[in-house]
Amino acid sequence: MPLGSNKVGLFGAAGTAAAGARGVFWTGTQTHPDNDSNVIDYIDISTTGDATDFGDAHVKSRTSGACSNGETGRGVKGGGNFGVVTADTDRQMDDMEYITIDTAGNAADFGNLTGLRSQVAATSNASDDRGVWAGGNLTGTGTLNIIEYVTISSTGNTTDFGDLTTVAQDHSATSNGTNERGVFFSGNRTSNYINIIDYITINSAGNATDFGDTLAGVSMTAACSNHTNERGICFAGNTSGGHQDVIQYVTINSAGNATDFGDALIPVYGAGGTSNGTDERGVFGGGYPSVGGVNQNVIQYITINSAGDATDFGDLTVVRHALGAVANAG
Repeated sequence: MPLGSNKVGLFGAAGTAAAGARGVFWTGTQTHPDNDSNVIDYIDISTTGDATDFGDAHVKSRTSGACSNGETGRGVKGGGNFGVVTADTDRQMDDMEYITIDTAGNAADFGNLTGLRSQVAATSNASDDRGVWAGGNLTGTGTLNIIEYVTISSTGNTTDFGDLTTVAQDHSATSNGTNERGVFFSGNRTSNYINIIDYITINSAGNATDFGDTLAGVSMTAACSNHTNERGICFAGNTSGGHQDVIQYVTINSAGNATDFGDALIPVYGAGGTSNGTDERGVFGGGYPSVGGVNQNVIQYITINSAGDATDFGDLTVVRHALGAVANAG
């Protein structure tokens, strides 16, 4: 399961400049490995404190990819799975839904991905209004390299964009916003952990290009960025040696390998990550730890332009991992 998506990953109180950017955490798994949630909750990223209920998703689900059009204020979530992981009732989704981040309420139907898939990563070019979903897993086919896109401010089905450099699932994604570069961090090929970082130009459809490598092969990371300030964060995750607390970063407009940033509060995978963009705060909610075997409700934060360890922010309304996160920041 990804994250995701992360991203994922951006990739993510009132949504006005005066009140600060709103971060939203979307669905996820409440107990491991099943019991998915339809909970959507939110925080004011510029402050600290516990999350507040936002509304409900259409379906209890996990491992979706979510992104937003930044200050324009729409978040979109797509793909994922629902049902018991170890049973025949485990289902993959092509459903997409959206919320207006500034206004609490239930999600509405957006359209569909080009096919069923789970463990997918998503990011966007913020207020330039394009969201992209990449990779994932399709039962019977395996890990995918598909990239597809939508116009976030409209509704409808995705369109083919191109391909990742390799098949990947359980990866995360972020971007430098209106500077138009999206990056995809690591992941796995059916439990074969990879350290590949790919990038695309979001406003120009085509295949991904190799960017560099993460510090190790890792999956189910969370990702965010300080947008046009050009730093992308890859948070925690799962490796062949177990869960990790490593936070690493790249300079998004300059291809190269990731650099160590600091440590998460505990080793964890499957958190949801987003940020308030150029205001420099990244937040990460939930996750599944290596110790205790209980999903987390902890939200932690970093200052993106200043390397260091994460700090406690508050708690989600319910424990979960494999959740998506978005924000109304650009």
